[in-house]
Amino acid sequence: TVEFAAGEDLLGRVGPSGQPEWQRDVTTDPTFRRRHMAQEAGLITGVAWPIMIGAEVAGVLECYTPEALAPNPALLEAMTQIGLQLGRAIERERTIAQVQQQQEAHVQREKLAAMSTMLASVAHELNNPLASILLQVALLEEDLREGALAEPVAEIVQAAARCERLVRQFL
Repeated sequence: TVEFAAGEDLLGRVGPSGQPEWQRDVTTDPTFRRRHMAQEAGLITGVAWPIMIGAEVAGVLECYTPEALAPNPALLEAMTQIGLQLGRAIERERTIAQVQQQQEAHVQREKLAAMSTMLASVAHELNNPLASILLQVALLEEDLREGALAEPVAEIVQAAARCERLVRQFL
């Protein structure tokens, strides 16, 4: 990307001002940084006009010709209108992209809300059987404090308690 300071080259004048410019001979303009390239290419007249989005200059279009042409106000006005139409097209595309982003964000929020509702429902449905399992295992644990089944029952209690904690985290 080539950047031009304000007042430098056609781009540096049209960009900040938002006004089109017609330069009859760019090869003799000391502020035209590309004058040597223009000379080598055989280009003389340069015309530049802004692409406007509202009051903002979104870009600058420029054209060159090998002929020394006097300013043509009608052509300059037509080119300015083209810049305005291009700006409107860019603005429409930006608006469409913004609307699409908002729609995608809305769909994502709806999906998350649906998922939250589903998880809450699943958690609630799991809570009831878990409460029953924990109650029954607690009774078994009291009856089997000692013996061969005490250890497996304690493992069931731990696993059910872990499931209960996970369900609470879902909620």
